[in-house]
Amino acid sequence: MQEIAEIKSIEAGPESDAAARSMLYRYLAGWLRFPWEDFHKSALGGELAPAASECLAALPYEVEGAAELIELFSVVESDYDLFQSDYVGLFDVGAGGPPCPLYGGNWIGDRQKTMEEVLRFYRFFGLSLSKEERDLPDHVTTQLEFLHFLSFKEVEAIRESADVGSYRRAARDFVARHPARWLPRAQQKLEKKQAPDFWRGLIGLAAAYCQADAAYLVSTEGPVAK
Repeated sequence: MQEIAEIKSIEAGPESDAAARSMLYRYLAGWLRFPWEDFHKSALGGELAPAASECLAALPYEVEGAAELIELFSVVESDYDLFQSDYVGLFDVGAGGPPCPLYGGNWIGDRQKTMEEVLRFYRFFGLSLSKEERDLPDHVTTQLEFLHFLSFKEVEAIRESADVGSYRRAARDFVARHPARWLPRAQQKLEKKQAPDFWRGLIGLAAAYCQADAAYLVSTEGPVAK
């Protein structure tokens, strides 16, 4: 997919609003994938907080508690093996399943039904799942990548003076029905488990951002479709 130009290079207005939303979804999707060593180096190097902050500053709304959540990005386990182990132990494996799965269907009821619903969204826009990544339809990275795609298409439509309504309404319905609905529950679970600060901050920011974006889209596009 084509890169969006740096947000600071875009004149303030609808295009920069959509670009900031798209870029933050893309960052969060990437940061919540399985953490390979290059990601650990980026986290240790303090690269995440400035990237997220630039997007947040360009949004057309506030994300509650974002500053405090981003501060947690600086608390990174220095040993890569332990860093990876924390991720696996929280999100991937555990007796009877991981304590905090990153699959929406585990949080909001019938998982098969959830996967069928999100697949309908993806297929409507001609999208299919990556065979290389092998993420399932309800995984957080897949859901956030889809929201990145929709807001990216919104940027393209604005540049071409085309209609943006279908992308914004799809984003409104999808984010409200899926990540904004279950990520706050995942955040609460991590708080109860006193999970490492870094992962609490990352899941917390994803939850707060999805909720804020859902509220923004409802305010501009009307109620979520039934």
